[in-house]
Amino acid sequence: MNCAWPPSGPLPSVYLIDNERLLAHVSCSGWVCVNDSESLSIDLSRHADTVAQTVIAALDLLERSLLDTERGYVEFFNELEGYWGNRPEMAVLGRTAVEVDERSRLISSYVEDDEASSPIYFLEQSAKKPVEFPKQEAEMYRSAYFCLPRAVLPPAPRQPLDAAYLDTLAAEFDADQRALWAKLLGDSSEAERVTFLVSMPRSASGKSLIGFRFNVVNGRLDPGSPVASLLVVRHTPAYMRERGGANPDLSGRHIVIFGCGSVGSEVADALATSGVGRLTLVDPEALSVDNVFRHALGRYWVGTSKARALKATFSMRYPGLEVEEVEDSAYRWLLASAKTGIDGFVIALGKPTLERQLARALRQGYPNTPVVYTWLEPLDLGGHAILVNSSGHGCLDCLYRDDEGVDSLSPRTSYLAPGQSLTRNLTGCASTFTPYGAIQSRKTALLAAEQMLKALDGSGAPYYAYWAGDGTAAAANGLRVTAWWKVAKSNSAVDATRAIFGSPCKYCRASK
Repeated sequence: MNCAWPPSGPLPSVYLIDNERLLAHVSCSGWVCVNDSESLSIDLSRHADTVAQTVIAALDLLERSLLDTERGYVEFFNELEGYWGNRPEMAVLGRTAVEVDERSRLISSYVEDDEASSPIYFLEQSAKKPVEFPKQEAEMYRSAYFCLPRAVLPPAPRQPLDAAYLDTLAAEFDADQRALWAKLLGDSSEAERVTFLVSMPRSASGKSLIGFRFNVVNGRLDPGSPVASLLVVRHTPAYMRERGGANPDLSGRHIVIFGCGSVGSEVADALATSGVGRLTLVDPEALSVDNVFRHALGRYWVGTSKARALKATFSMRYPGLEVEEVEDSAYRWLLASAKTGIDGFVIALGKPTLERQLARALRQGYPNTPVVYTWLEPLDLGGHAILVNSSGHGCLDCLYRDDEGVDSLSPRTSYLAPGQSLTRNLTGCASTFTPYGAIQSRKTALLAAEQMLKALDGSGAPYYAYWAGDGTAAAANGLRVTAWWKVAKSNSAVDATRAIFGSPCKYCRASK
């Protein structure tokens, strides 16, 4: 054990000398994984206590790992990939876009150049290469993927990885897999290099994945060439989405977003990263230079359709996401559309009259569908996100009335007193814009995305979420605010929701 570990490091290092056992949480070279360092807090002034605690933790882990060997190596197989990546034969990194499933099959693999240390890339046969994979290949290998029904112990730390272990794996193959194995080995009298991937079940769910590279000749392993183990990094959409925090249950959900401006683009990004599998982005306009600093797109896309640019960006950034771009007005697309399978709408247009038109059209054409309306107030006043169901009690028009229920042109949730000019310009009428920044649009977009995610999870509507800023910039610009803005910070969203949607509305709930 290294007791004089660097003060800036995590815990002291613990390793077994001359380790010969297969033990969970112990690498092939003997290093003991005492702590994964996540959320670890150490008092560096208590050096002796830290060392003692590490020793106790290591002994406890080794006792449990030893007991695991007597119970069928359950925990060891859960950690198989960690052990595999430290094998001394590991000379190559593997990157795979092959889905780890129950179907054994021939696949493709290639290297980017002819260097021995070049990563090996695995693909489904005839599949499109992921954007992060190199497009050119120096050499193609014959390759296969095998799914084993039960886990097989790897060689012990002091045992070599050789043909004998591959024979042990092959002994687990069923008839179809043995035929696949024969195709992989081939029958050429000239030496060929081949690769293959093997998955094994984990009791902690999922499958471990390991890989091999070796030479074959005359339908057998070439006895004169070594067997190399591959540390395989998965590039499959299902793995990357779940590992990155995306909810796999949302992969089949389809959300339509009207408006791909500052707020709408951020809503789309938030829903994509949360796991929503399909987005339809509706916006007829191109990205302008005025929005570069408050939009999910960068200056590269100035002059390009926002919907098309977001599709290109998201398709490259998020694996498994399907994006449809619509370069048309929201109302025209909605009237012409008769699509099924839409799980929700987000309206991020900032145009009250159009939003109310859309609300009534959605009520007619898409009943019982969650709808989120979201918009920003100018400068630092705040933002809103209203979740309603297109049918039943609660609608956008509920906002457009006063406390006595009389129709109003301004929403009762507004922070800005009516009758004021909101736009600014820098070079004349052609450059008019509503002043707000990226932080304000992102905060509002996250509110809207959270509202939609709650709806997809079954939370009830209607619901009004909002944030209220300190208003310093608004006051400096002489803007007058409403009484609601003054009390919004001290009010709860539940109370605000009850106040807005609690009384009859001639559009969604007539009085009895």
